[in-house]
Amino acid sequence: MKLQKILILVGLTFALSTSLFAQDGKNLDQIQAEIKKRTESLNKKITDLAADSQSGAVTQEEYETKKAEIETEKQKISDLRKIVNAEGEAKRKYNSGLGLMKQKRYTEAIAELEEAVKILPDFDKAYYLAGQCYGVLGDNDGALTNYQSAIQHTENASIRSKAYNAIGNVYKKQEEYGKAIENYDMSIAAQANDNAYIGKGEVYMSRGGDSNVQKAISSFESALRVDPKSTTAAYNLGVANEIVKQFSKAIEAYKIASKRGRYKADANVGLAKAYNALGQHQNALNAGSQALKGKSKRKAECYCELGEANRKLGKKSQAIENFNACAEDGIWKSVAEWGIKVTNDPSLEQN
Repeated sequence: MKLQKILILVGLTFALSTSLFAQDGKNLDQIQAEIKKRTESLNKKITDLAADSQSGAVTQEEYETKKAEIETEKQKISDLRKIVNAEGEAKRKYNSGLGLMKQKRYTEAIAELEEAVKILPDFDKAYYLAGQCYGVLGDNDGALTNYQSAIQHTENASIRSKAYNAIGNVYKKQEEYGKAIENYDMSIAAQANDNAYIGKGEVYMSRGGDSNVQKAISSFESALRVDPKSTTAAYNLGVANEIVKQFSKAIEAYKIASKRGRYKADANVGLAKAYNALGQHQNALNAGSQALKGKSKRKAECYCELGEANRKLGKKSQAIENFNACAEDGIWKSVAEWGIKVTNDPSLEQN
């Protein structure tokens, strides 16, 4: 598709082998090979014609005919070189845009990427990258337009899948959940990937309710089947199972997420909570202690779980210390104060 569009742009009037346009990632190499082959053949024709002319082996009419054929072949080679040069320039613009994006110079990156698609209107990767830049800048319409263009101009399953997933993310951000799920499904249909399953799961979690949480669990499980090492899928699966009080399953998922990555500390907090719910208080202490070694968004909750574990293990002073630390976060203050009261008067737990 890319090279066919360039052919139109440069006004080529000759037919090339359809193999030149196969979408196998070797288009440019094939054309360069074709140029080399044609050039070698042309040079031989020129040499042979010169020799035949000097020896009188050809008539004047034959000479003029062969000379015209040589000129036609020169033009064909010239047009092929235009294709190579056009794609090369488009790729330079793309690489420039990519570099600017990495420097967080998103507006400048977009300008370069738009130049790339002017040269090569079917440049799917350039559209996709421009969509990402627009998304970072908060221009959802610009992002959607470019992601849709990437889909329209590609035959690459991976790019199609990524673009549909990105569209799903935009709609999820806008809380247009039906459209988000529709695009996540199209992403998965194009190429199974954990990101789209995770996106679907997060949409179901946002909708709330046990039935949606169960759908989220199914989506996160599918994500882990695609990528068993996905800590994002594992952590979200742990949270979802925690919500519906499936604590043993939550522990399985949190263990995966606690091994590495950005959810490591939070996953250990989840483990502490799940272990406490199952009465495994020493395990809860171990997990909570691990959580405090990292940066967790659930730090106050972690202190409450440590307090609960220590309370259940009869470690009153440590429990009160933990609950006091938890109470420093206003959101958890009432929970922590209740924990202190129950620690001081265990009979309250039975009321």
